[in-house]
Amino acid sequence: MQILLKQPSAKTQESKASTPLLSIVVPVYNGEAYIEGCLHSIQAALGRLDAQATAQIELIVCDNRSTDRTLTIAQTFEWACPNRIIQPPEFYDNRTLNWAHGLAAAQGTWMMMLHADDLMAADGLVAMGRACREQADNPAIVLIQSRHRTFTDPKIPNRLAPLWPFPALIDGPALDKAVLAFICPFVPFITMRRTAYHAVGGLDSQYELVQDWDLWLRLLRTGNLYYHPHEIGWWRLHKWSPKYTALNAKEHFEFASNLALINPDLPDRTRRFATRVQLAKIKNWLPDANLETVAAQTGKTLPPAAPHDISSLEVQAIFKQMDRRVAFGFYRLRAIGTLSWLGSRWLKSLRSGWRKKAA
Repeated sequence: MQILLKQPSAKTQESKASTPLLSIVVPVYNGEAYIEGCLHSIQAALGRLDAQATAQIELIVCDNRSTDRTLTIAQTFEWACPNRIIQPPEFYDNRTLNWAHGLAAAQGTWMMMLHADDLMAADGLVAMGRACREQADNPAIVLIQSRHRTFTDPKIPNRLAPLWPFPALIDGPALDKAVLAFICPFVPFITMRRTAYHAVGGLDSQYELVQDWDLWLRLLRTGNLYYHPHEIGWWRLHKWSPKYTALNAKEHFEFASNLALINPDLPDRTRRFATRVQLAKIKNWLPDANLETVAAQTGKTLPPAAPHDISSLEVQAIFKQMDRRVAFGFYRLRAIGTLSWLGSRWLKSLRSGWRKKAA
């Protein structure tokens, strides 16, 4: 690991004696077109915090041996919080390895990976800091999700998503079965408990595009998700290149093939439908592809019950069925989760009252 920034101020050095509340990790490779905007957005969000809250934030930029001006741009920034620019020992062709390298350097109780082309919302760190403090002493919570906007033009972002406006404590294994077996609804700005991340083995480098989805599944088998309904950031949308479209299709097949290992508690019926969903996604991205050919590229074969091909009408029918199933599952879990959150607040208030009476 190579430290490239000058040493922070004495005040910043003193803050390192204690564990940061939140580590923000920005992995990047040849991101000169976006890195300045990303870092400016973090700087602006830090400006909304007081000195004590700022000292609890750790920023790590992990540059994957960029060949453009990415590193030079990053080095121009001055930070009020503890910060480092690091590089892996060599260029990693698989970006997951760079992501893992950056996360391995994090020291916070919580850590969030912010893609270098995305933006932190103005009050994103105020909201995320509040959520991290609320759940710091609740080891059952391993992930924190908030709200975000998507954009292609930062002047015209889309509306906040998800629409659900209430806090919720959502059961992790139930979320795995009802939603995550079919889609990955979580984007950057998901915050992980660092100890939980390491306990499940971190990112799996066999994936380059679905590595976070695989990670959320493994994490939520061990704990729960806290939904904090405040805006955290803006997620930039890109078109898929032919290379990444093909890679995405291949990884979705591998992912579907590994569901039994990733989530062994998944009912057989759910796993079979989840496999059909992934095959439908492949045909949607690569309409001329033969599913057996895609399977062969992964060194695997089609599951026994899987169709050898899917028509465009079948693809759309599977998507509609999936959308209904996921929407129902998500709203049910969020409603139950909001009641759980209200119950936890009520119990906390009762305990506080008992302590005061006892004193």
